[in-house]
Amino acid sequence: MGMDYLLAAVLFVTLALATLLLGLVLRFGIGELCDPRLPPGWRGLPLVGETLEFFTASPTLELLPFFKRRLERYGPIFRTSLVGEDLIVSLDPELSTRVLQEEERAFQIWYPPSFMRVLGADSIITALGPLHRHIRALVLRLFGPESLRLVLLCDVQRSARAELRSWLRLPGVEVRAATSRMIFGVTAKKLISHDDTASEESLWKCFDACTRGLLAFPLCVPGTAFYRCMQGRKRVMKMLKEQLGARRNEPEREAVDFFDLVIHELDKPDTELNENTALDLLFLMLFASHETTSIGLIAILKFLTDDPKALQELTEEHENVQKRGADPDSDEITWEEYKSMKFTSHVIHEALRLANIAPVVFRKTIQDVQSRITSQSIAFVALCLLGWVIGVREAEVQAAAVLEPPTTQVGASESKQSWKIKAFGRWWNRRRGTSETQTTAQSGKDKKVRAHLLQCLPDDLLMQVAKKKTGKEVWDCLKSRFVGAECVKEARLQTLKSEFDAMKMKEEEMLDQYAGKLMGMSVRYNNLGGTLDDVAMVKKLFDTVPERFINVVARIEQFYDLKTLALEEAVGHLKVYEERTRRGAVNLKTEGGQLLLT
Repeated sequence: MGMDYLLAAVLFVTLALATLLLGLVLRFGIGELCDPRLPPGWRGLPLVGETLEFFTASPTLELLPFFKRRLERYGPIFRTSLVGEDLIVSLDPELSTRVLQEEERAFQIWYPPSFMRVLGADSIITALGPLHRHIRALVLRLFGPESLRLVLLCDVQRSARAELRSWLRLPGVEVRAATSRMIFGVTAKKLISHDDTASEESLWKCFDACTRGLLAFPLCVPGTAFYRCMQGRKRVMKMLKEQLGARRNEPEREAVDFFDLVIHELDKPDTELNENTALDLLFLMLFASHETTSIGLIAILKFLTDDPKALQELTEEHENVQKRGADPDSDEITWEEYKSMKFTSHVIHEALRLANIAPVVFRKTIQDVQSRITSQSIAFVALCLLGWVIGVREAEVQAAAVLEPPTTQVGASESKQSWKIKAFGRWWNRRRGTSETQTTAQSGKDKKVRAHLLQCLPDDLLMQVAKKKTGKEVWDCLKSRFVGAECVKEARLQTLKSEFDAMKMKEEEMLDQYAGKLMGMSVRYNNLGGTLDDVAMVKKLFDTVPERFINVVARIEQFYDLKTLALEEAVGHLKVYEERTRRGAVNLKTEGGQLLLT
């Protein structure tokens, strides 16, 4: 009799589990097939979704294999399920750009719960508005243009030389770990005055575990990468909390690092920070400042290794700068010498553009989004995961094409076209064009160049170049129209000078908007062969801001040398004043929403 009851219980449990499993399969497999608003895709296994396949992807500078396979199967917009969340993935440049442009209107910043467990529940990574601007102003006080020019450049050079010398004594080097440790040494000293080489417990190892566990399956059991990640975070937060208590107990302490600035903000009576937010902020700064930089350095080394010509030109530029320096035997590079290294700047910008520093960006939708690509209303019912990759089907990374600097001064339209051609690895074909001796493969590449160019053009311009037979002919036509001969450049430059002289900041205009116009004018000058240095830009800024900034401008002119003051630093000083006056204006508002003037 007892056995019968046992068998009945086992049978009942089995049927219950089978029913539950069947319900989950139906919910994940066909629950949304009847909704025409959703793009194609598959939600994977119940509960797990497609998480396992996503996290097994190996690091790459190209489009992740997980995305590449689904791109071929479903197209550039598809749905999936990762870490227990229903997601819609966009690999379409147009839709991805729209998502970022409509942030805070149709989309908002969002990160999976597993990410927030690593970065902290009180992390400001999703903060918007006044708190975000206030934290940004704090960070710029330590990592702003003035500190970058006078302090950080020398510190990074010394650390890099010491690290490279240490490599000579080793049989082999894991470059990613070595560069990450080097950058962490610099940022940790600036942020919390921590010397990782002299400490008993390496903080860098804790953050390295966090890096490896951030994009791992979020299973927090001993032995998994995510478990080691959370243990690393726990040790870091314990050390930061102990430092916070010790520093606050000191009677008088001079501010020497970012930690001291944060404590000063915490001690203010009207502060927007609390202790947990401050500690999560320090953790985030330590994590983000070294990891993204080290990935960028690895990408630069990879691209230069694959392109001997670019490496040779880079070496020659550095040697020429060293010979022209005041002390040819010195290894130190001054800020002025760094700014004069044009080819180095091109290499850095192109490598960072292609490096997979942030392979995905998360946004959550606030409303339904109309997709012009699929001609149907896509209800982003949960989240939108942006695979921010320019190259869709043809994103082969070709270092020879990527690292070639512009050979002429180019205009805005040419810059957009070259950016797209480089992203698709077709820059050399743009220069060669076609010939009778070309192979079928070379001819096919030229057709792709021509197709990419025509795809970017508006209809009126498209009709003017549609008869051009090769990508090179289309490019030359665009270059002639938008760059023009020297006389045309000179005429356009004179027009720009007139526009620059007439520029003036409006009373209702935000400082960031006006500063963006000034910087955009500088770029347009450079594209036409002219120059607008920081001296002229700062003078223009100070002469054309509204009357409410006059007192601040007068103090800056009194205590700073305007010949060496960078535009970004000048804007930063004015921005701090603008934020203070805005907060004061908000406090003066009455309950009816009207401003009380005295």
